[in-house]
Parts: sequence; C-alpha cells; structure tokens
Amino acid sequence: MIYKRLVVSITVLTQAIITVGQDFGYSMISRAPIQLNPALAGTAQNDSGTGAGRVMLNSRNQWVNLPVGVNGITVSYDQHVNKIGGAFGVTGTREVAMERFWNTVSGSMVYSQYLNLGNKLSIRLGAEAQVVNRSYSWVRIPRIYDDFDPSYYFVDASKLSSTASGRTTFFNLNGGLLLYTRAFYGGLAVHNSTQPYQKIGDSLRFQVPRSVTFHGGYQFVKKGKSGKTVSLTPHLLYQKQGQIQQFGGGCYVAREAFIFGAWCRNIRSVGLNEQEYLLVLGYRMNNVRVGYGYEIHPGEVNQVHASSHEIHLAYVWQNKNVKSVVRSMPSPWVEIDKENDRD
Repeated sequence: MIYKRLVVSITVLTQAIITVGQDFGYSMISRAPIQLNPALAGTAQNDSGTGAGRVMLNSRNQWVNLPVGVNGITVSYDQHVNKIGGAFGVTGTREVAMERFWNTVSGSMVYSQYLNLGNKLSIRLGAEAQVVNRSYSWVRIPRIYDDFDPSYYFVDASKLSSTASGRTTFFNLNGGLLLYTRAFYGGLAVHNSTQPYQKIGDSLRFQVPRSVTFHGGYQFVKKGKSGKTVSLTPHLLYQKQGQIQQFGGGCYVAREAFIFGAWCRNIRSVGLNEQEYLLVLGYRMNNVRVGYGYEIHPGEVNQVHASSHEIHLAYVWQNKNVKSVVRSMPSPWVEIDKENDRD
C-alpha cells in the first residue's frame, strides 16, 4: 500500500532528524570536503598540481516528490596560507526538511594545520567551530500525516500543540585528521564532539549524537597511447552516528576534462537497512569544476518515486609561493599531466 510506504519513509526521515539527530550531508563526498572532514581545508589544487584556494557551492534535493524531502545548500571557502602554516575556511549551510517543518541554518570557521612527515607523507589536523540555529513548526505536520494510521506516528501527538513552533541555537565543535601522499589519503573526522542538546517545544529534549567518520582512497594514473592521462580513484567511507551506521564505496574515472563516478551506500539502524546508489558526471576546465549527482533509493522509498539530486560548482585559483611547501592530494577533479607524478 503506497500510503503505508510513504508513512514508513516519513518515520525514517523524521526519526533521523529528531529522535536520532542525524546530520545533513552530501553523497558526493569528494565535492563537499570540509563538510566531510575539517582537515580537508586547504587541500584544493589547480591543474598545475600546486596549492590553491577555492569557493564551492553544493546543493542537494533529497527524496524528490515526497512531502518529507530535504533540501540543502552549502557555500564554503578555504585556502592555504604559508604564513600561518596551514589553511583557514568558512562555511554556511541551510537545510529545509519536510516542507519547512524543520529548518536549519549553520555557519562555521575552520582551521587546518599542515605538516610534512618526510619526503612522501603529509598530515593535516583540522578543527571547526560551528553555530547551528534550528526552527520548527508543528502546524505543517497534520497535512503531511492526513489519512494515515496514527499508529505509525513516531511521537505522541497529544504532547504537542498543532500550532507549536520554536527555535533553538547551539554551539558545536568538530575535528579531523588527514594523512596523505600524492596517491593515497586516509582520514578520521569527529563531528558533534560536544554532543549538544536541542529542545523542541516543552516536551521533547534530545542530544545530538557524536558522529565518527573514517574515509580513504587511492588514485591510479595511467597515460594511454594517445598521450592522454586517465585516472582511477576508488574510495571508501564508514560513518557512525548514534544508532545509524553508513558503509559506502565508490570510484571515479577521469579522462581529459570529464569525470565519471559511481557510489553505493548502505545505511543501517534499528529496523532500517537501506541501499542508495549514486551516479556522478563532472567537468573540469581551467579554474572551474562542475558536478552533478543522481541518487536512487531502492526499496520502500523508491516505491513512491523517491530520488535525490546533487549539484556542485567550484572555482579554484593558484596561491603564490605554495608549490614548494604544500604537497598535492590525490583528486579526480584535477588533471594529472604525468603518469609518474606520484609520490
């Protein structure tokens, strides 16, 4: 029954946002680096392989055609600065969920310390200070739940006023570690390290659970007979936040100006075991990077025609006097001119 499937999807998403406190994120993780790990600030590079600054815009429209969809947009800037021995950055995100029932606006400042560990290995230590403001309006819930069996509700509606609305603001700290050569990288990120509390109305108060992420990848580079360089970059991710675990893996293939990618993610929690599949098409030209991702959600959610779309735009520029100090990080979004340009 389609209404039952829709209620299941509503319950899963709402529990993730409220009961569990799952953070909003992007599936094209390589194109949202600071959101993935603050230690990735300052790792931008242009096609010459030198350090660069960048401005990025990411947008995600999740669960299209469902009233429980989530729309998010993030703008970020980061740049390596030799004088401070690292990189700094700023980010801003707005998230709108369940037809504006749940609205989030956040801003953060990021610093990433850079260190060389010998001739081939580099390390970055990142820290992020974040302020989050969330507002909600229960008046929008009755329309979403019209004609549904109340036994499916995830919360006792009698405890909430149908016109209840409110706002909560909290401070957060995130941190990360990144180890990399020009061919390999591995990282650890911890978000919501302070595990702040959020309050909804007079009856609900919950703690945002800490999130721990492990991620890594390796880039293979080969020059073909035509003289054109092709790179293959597989990458893996594991993330745990509260009772929710994510296992992800994917690969990018880059040739000339075009990037193609595929990603699979498994999300597990109590009573939840979902698969998601993402296809990515990217284009790089001089200082400009453009990416589009289409994600499908098989199973219960897909029965009501749910899918997700992501868009990425970036502009990168070269920093002066950075080449001799900062090691380049493997990225399918940067053209490699030499097959042996690997540490």
